[in-house]
Amino acid sequence: MHSALLTDEDRAFRASLAGLIDFYRVEQAPSLCRAFWPAALIFLPLGSVLTAIAMTDRWVRGPFQPCVIVLALLVTAIGPIWCIVSLLRSIRSEDRYVAIFEEGLRIHLDGTEQLHRIAWQELLEVQCDGSLLTLALPDGELHIRNKFAQLSLSGLATRLRHARRLALWGRLNRHSLAEAV
Repeated sequence: MHSALLTDEDRAFRASLAGLIDFYRVEQAPSLCRAFWPAALIFLPLGSVLTAIAMTDRWVRGPFQPCVIVLALLVTAIGPIWCIVSLLRSIRSEDRYVAIFEEGLRIHLDGTEQLHRIAWQELLEVQCDGSLLTLALPDGELHIRNKFAQLSLSGLATRLRHARRLALWGRLNRHSLAEAV
């Protein structure tokens, strides 16, 4: 009965998550700073100052006063618009992650539509020197330099090694990965 309430898109989304074991998102703090700091440090204070100037007859008089008021309103409104546009752009282009599934890895790190799907049998080795995580594959290497939220690259390397080992033994699930790490 509940499945009748789901749209085809909802069903496809749920199906795409079948077999998900663990998920690691790239640190989002830089995106949030780009979205909120210009608005908070430039547009809103500048709009407030322009509003204060427009309201005094000392600096602005005559026909320029309505123009300065409109300019102040526009500058003040640009702040929230900047935040919204920056966050939407970030959602679209910066949704970067590494996901561990029962059948392998799904890696989306470059901000494009390219999704790397790596079966556990294709992952030959996981190496990390602290600043670079390297996944050895039959057709080359995949390098990961991104910072992950609440997880270091060496921590991610450890989890990937354990997940690979458990998957090759046919014992990969959330519980076994949590115990192994």
